[in-house]
Amino acid sequence: MYRQGDVAIIPVDEFPGELAEKETKVKRDKGRIVLAYGEVTGHAHAIADPQAEMWTMLGTNDDAKPGNDNDRLLVCLDEVDLSHEEHDTIKLPAGLYVIRRQREYGPEELRTVAD
Repeated sequence: MYRQGDVAIIPVDEFPGELAEKETKVKRDKGRIVLAYGEVTGHAHAIADPQAEMWTMLGTNDDAKPGNDNDRLLVCLDEVDLSHEEHDTIKLPAGLYVIRRQREYGPEELRTVAD
């Protein structure tokens, strides 16, 4: 498992069964796949490499903006770099990954971690 700020990157062996009927390819933003935008700075957890694609799961939207907690599936056909302006770059090996925004417990509610 990998983590960069408020984003968890979880290796999986195969596509979840529910994905086959409802997948939607996530559009690139300025040539990059954006896993998540930072809530405070607007910086992005992003992959520029064309050897990667990201798909929504279970018919959810592809919005990587703050507040969207939907899991997405990242497909890396080769090793790719996950970059962010405030974190070290992570090299992700070829494979399948579930992308999940980290959550934290507060007395009043569960909330998405702000990066």
